[in-house]
Amino acid sequence: MTIPQSETLSTRAMNRVFDDTTATYKFYWLLSLLDMHVKEQKSKMLALEVAARMVAYAWYPIEYFHLLFGKGDSMETIIPEVKRLTNITVDDKLEDKKNIISDYVFSNRQVKNEVKKLIKYVPFKFLTSWLGSLSDYDITNLSQSFTNDCLYSLTGTAEKLTVTINPKWSQYLKTNYDILRDFALWNLTLFLQAKNPNVPNVAGKLIRPEKRDALTAQTKFWNKVIEIGGPITCIYTDTSLGIKQFELDHFMPWSFVSHNQNWNLIPANGSINSSKSNRIPELKHYLPKMAKEQHKALRLYIPVSKEKDAILNEYYALGASPKDLMQMNDEAFLQKFYDTFSPLSQMALNMGFQQF
Repeated sequence: MTIPQSETLSTRAMNRVFDDTTATYKFYWLLSLLDMHVKEQKSKMLALEVAARMVAYAWYPIEYFHLLFGKGDSMETIIPEVKRLTNITVDDKLEDKKNIISDYVFSNRQVKNEVKKLIKYVPFKFLTSWLGSLSDYDITNLSQSFTNDCLYSLTGTAEKLTVTINPKWSQYLKTNYDILRDFALWNLTLFLQAKNPNVPNVAGKLIRPEKRDALTAQTKFWNKVIEIGGPITCIYTDTSLGIKQFELDHFMPWSFVSHNQNWNLIPANGSINSSKSNRIPELKHYLPKMAKEQHKALRLYIPVSKEKDAILNEYYALGASPKDLMQMNDEAFLQKFYDTFSPLSQMALNMGFQQF
């Protein structure tokens, strides 16, 4: 992915900012600069303020999705420490996180010391595609006259380090904000996918969604199954569940799979979501129950379904057609579920998800 070219700006340099990237800092630095200049309309800002927003951006993929950033990336140690000191929750919105972290940066020495780690290199390294691989001192000096039309200048040192956006770039950043943001997120996705090669949908795990998709079609599926075959037994509580008497549970938590496909959903007692949360069910105990209810559901639903039913198409992800799955014996169907869920479960546990 490339950004819109300009005859008057050094957009070729901007296209190269992520060429030699060994950590997530540059991605989050650009995302934060864009937000502060375009959304907050700031042309001059303390690097510490930008770093506070960087931490807020990285919070969700680390704390909620447990993505690995790499051994050399300080985010994996900074965020748990800032969490301990501020009591920020993963559910807090990006702007709320940023505001809380910024407040703590200027009122709490420990938080400031953690966030300050992010401005030791990235403000200078980000400018190397314009100014070359020089010392921080030389980059600072050259930036102050916007040499080579670099994106911003640097003044001050340490916690007083200040970033000033080059006026020549201002309109370009505002006009192309969405494209530049996608440019940073796309490159961040490629970087994190390499660090998390077996994790599904890394791109969907970078930004906290405003709201999750409704499970309307999936709920209709399970209500139809119950209408035809009678109540379902909750695999967690062994209680009987009738029509509209259940909540749909993501067997493998949404925070890991990041999708609502029906083969990973099961009707459950309404109390289970809060106690299970985003923990991983113990497969030996729960998966046979899950497979039994799923198999029964397909056998009941497929004969009365339409020829092209989108919710049934989701089952192709298991490596067989819905009809083939329906016609399997119970042992073969359970094995298909073990083949699907065992590697997912192990990956999630390796990433730090807890077991239920």
